[in-house]
Amino acid sequence: KEEETAIDSQNAVIHYIRSTDPAKSDSLIVGAFMGSLIAIVGDNLQDTKELWFNDQKATLNPTYITKKTILVNVPNTVPAQVTNKMRLVFGDGHELLYDFSVNVPAPS
Repeated sequence: KEEETAIDSQNAVIHYIRSTDPAKSDSLIVGAFMGSLIAIVGDNLQDTKELWFNDQKATLNPTYITKKTILVNVPNTVPAQVTNKMRLVFGDGHELLYDFSVNVPAPS
């Protein structure tokens, strides 16, 4: 049926975010350091076209986007505007905000 294959970003939801490190895969995270690879777990995520951490756009690889998960690296650029939000933008223009902080390492 057509309605079963329709992409409904209005019902997209993030259940949790976790590390992709197998030793830490059972730990849920609310923030990550710049450059970290994270797994976003939810539903109806397959039509994600853009993913922003604060004001920094992440590079998305369509191979790592499924209905239930997105694997993505947190951008390496220090944000100019810190909102502590992750923003997913879908193909139909709908957006989903999720609380997530990007940890900036101390200067060396």
